[in-house]
Amino acid sequence: MKPIGILAASLIAVVCSAGTALAAMPLITDDTGTQGTGKFQLEMGYEHQQLEGSGVSQQLNSLTTTLTGGASDKVDVVATIPAVSITSKQAGEKTSASGPGDISLEVKWRFYESGGLSFALKPGVSFPSGDHEKGLGTGQFSPSMMFIATKEFGPLIFLANVGYTRNQNDLDQNFDIWHASIATAYKVTDRVYLAANAGADGSHDRQTDTPEPFVIGGIVFSVVENFDIDIGAKGWFSDSISGWSFLAGTTLRF
Repeated sequence: MKPIGILAASLIAVVCSAGTALAAMPLITDDTGTQGTGKFQLEMGYEHQQLEGSGVSQQLNSLTTTLTGGASDKVDVVATIPAVSITSKQAGEKTSASGPGDISLEVKWRFYESGGLSFALKPGVSFPSGDHEKGLGTGQFSPSMMFIATKEFGPLIFLANVGYTRNQNDLDQNFDIWHASIATAYKVTDRVYLAANAGADGSHDRQTDTPEPFVIGGIVFSVVENFDIDIGAKGWFSDSISGWSFLAGTTLRF
């Protein structure tokens, strides 16, 4: 089985982050917010994907657990553990696999903040905890770096990310993967946010240089002060990969 190019990047279904009253899920684009010294955030994210590309059709279900801890007022440590189930069809042959994906560890440092504008850096590394022979991981350690910007205009929040991953892998994928995305969220009420996200990743498929663009739309509802639920939908649209996914999650801060 040849995994679809975007698969290795999407095993961790949603990039989770801390911060403002807005939970990052279902967005992929991160914000600069941090938890604060000694405070924590626990996120559970579910994603159901239907993908087509490189002669493969694939259905993926993932459950991601992300724990964020505040090392200081400006620094968070983020650990993400995914569990993945994949069913693939290629040339009439059907295969299935399930198990843990690649665990990741990241540090977010907000180094600038003034007048509603803030910047952060987020270095990280993924560990080869998933079985790459079954398409559940990359088989290698992969370092990454993300630059994050956030700007607030009253009820509107704008986010932007630019990043790079050295995609070390045993899957015959590209090693150098870039990421660029923007997002916005609008505070409808004290409890409800509407969110939209668009961006692209460099192709994981060595046979093409075509980027892998995506769009996301969703809603975040604060049930109580420190507990949110969210739902959303994601779509891909390019010559190398196409498909959609359903997103849902919860966020608990304590």
